[in-house]
Amino acid sequence: MCERRGLRAFDLHHVLGKRAAQEEAFETVGRPLLDAFLAGSNACLFAYGQTSSGKTHSMWGPGGGAEASGADAGLAPRACAAVWREVEEQRAKGGSAELKLTLVEVLGECVTDLLTEGPDGASSGRTVQVRALRAAVLRQGC
Repeated sequence: MCERRGLRAFDLHHVLGKRAAQEEAFETVGRPLLDAFLAGSNACLFAYGQTSSGKTHSMWGPGGGAEASGADAGLAPRACAAVWREVEEQRAKGGSAELKLTLVEVLGECVTDLLTEGPDGASSGRTVQVRALRAAVLRQGC
């Protein structure tokens, strides 16, 4: 830490080994965040690191999550599945819920809204300012 340069110290709470399974990552990182979210707090799941360090694999699973399911599913699909299970349990008890999601990629100084669709239905990759982010109502199977 170097006070004159404005650097700050941060606490490190846990390190997962290089052979950690997706389930261990979810239970260590995602579960506490999910429990707080289901109790009424806002939540943000954020991956940070250098290029090719495993952020996409950790967040989505192998191949960016396109084929990931079961034991291969990353943090985001596991969190979505857990939220949907809770929503269904609440609906079975007569409750209701509205969920909103903002999904962005931060690369360098660019923030890209991954939910904005282009004419072909794929992500348009529209670069946005933070105040312009769009929340989308989730449908089952996120």
